[in-house]
Amino acid sequence: MAATNPLQGEIAFSIEDGREFVAVFDIPAIVALEDMFDRPSVQIAAQIAQGRVGYVRAGMLAGLRRRYPDLTLEEIDKIIATIVGEKRAAMIILDGISHAFPKPKKSIEGDPLPQGPGQ
Repeated sequence: MAATNPLQGEIAFSIEDGREFVAVFDIPAIVALEDMFDRPSVQIAAQIAQGRVGYVRAGMLAGLRRRYPDLTLEEIDKIIATIVGEKRAAMIILDGISHAFPKPKKSIEGDPLPQGPGQ
């Protein structure tokens, strides 16, 4: 499997035919998604988590665009179909976004943020 940097929103995955991909969910990918749907990324992530196929497809396209700029929507559809469907694709997208934008451990002023129970 290709080396990835999860802190940069990179998620590696393979499909049934053995091909490996690295999706990158960084700022340009998130901006592309927001521009596509004219919605904030939080709303887009919620739609992906709910299994909205169009949002999953767009998220996968945004994540793969950096390393595979020539992929077509038809190829994206095949990739989604061969990684056990939209649910797995949605997990890849949401994992990439969450790794790229982790919860801060400190406030802007540098003080530790208060943690809730079990955190």
